[in-house]
Amino acid sequence: MPQIWMTYEEVGALLGSSRETARAHVTTEGWDRRRSHDGETRVKLTPEAGAAYLDQLVAARLGAAALASLPLQRLHARLEEGLGASVQAAGPDVRTLFAGRRAAG
Repeated sequence: MPQIWMTYEEVGALLGSSRETARAHVTTEGWDRRRSHDGETRVKLTPEAGAAYLDQLVAARLGAAALASLPLQRLHARLEEGLGASVQAAGPDVRTLFAGRRAAG
């Protein structure tokens, strides 16, 4: 498991609480803390908290990818509907032609 260091604000967001509540939790649980060069205190996540953070990160990225692919899925569905309708409108000769090509290929 990689080491993940976060500010109290970031830990609060992970826990769904405020900075102060996160700080109290970290102190009570004895998580490692270090003052960074930028003056912020960073907290080393426990393996369990790190796994929860990575799960949230992956879920957020997958959710964004799924949302981004929705227009493509809709376009694909429209193309399938349009192709099916145009083959039916063309009549039995076209369907026979396509069936013959599939069987030969």
